[in-house]
This record gives sequence, structure tokens and C-alpha cells, in this order.
Amino acid sequence: MTCNEIIKFIEDWAPKEIAWQNDNIGVQVGNTNKKVTNILIVLELTADVVNRAIKKNCNLIITHHPLIFHPLKNLEINTNSDSQLIARLIKKDIVLYSAHTNLD
Repeated sequence: MTCNEIIKFIEDWAPKEIAWQNDNIGVQVGNTNKKVTNILIVLELTADVVNRAIKKNCNLIITHHPLIFHPLKNLEINTNSDSQLIARLIKKDIVLYSAHTNLD
């Protein structure tokens, strides 16, 4: 099963159209065409969550709260913790998907 197939299942159940207009739901990071090995479902993305995903061989993380909520102005990995998380996801080829107000 691919990430796209899992995302379709989620969005059939909790359509993006019912989310708050300003919410940033959906794919946050990654290549959704890939086959899923394991999934980690959490409230929000943290460094510990990424570490757990790597340890458990998860290549799809589904969060309730989106990591990227406001537009990114840069990916300054040296000083910004969100940028560091995004860089780790990309390096480890992990997809991040968020379903927030469409689930509320």
C-alpha cells in the first residue's frame, strides 16, 4: 500500500473540504508515491517522534497538528527546530501528513 492510498482513505473519511479554511492540512513533507513500511500516528511532530519513527522503520507519520502552519520563510537548519525536523524527515525519506480540523 502506498502513502497516497492511505491518504485517500483518510481524506474519504475526513475530507479536506471540511477543514478550517486557514488550516494547513494534508501532506507536509515527502514523496507520497512510496510504499508504506510502517505508520506512526501522533498528536504533533517532535524530535522524539522522528527518532521513534526511524527506530521503528516508519516511513509515514500522521499527525493531528500540522508542523507547517504558517508559511515558511526559510529552512535554517542551524537555528530553527522545525527546519531541523523537516531536514531529518527528508534525509530519512519519511512522509509527514497532517489531518487537523477536518478531524475535529
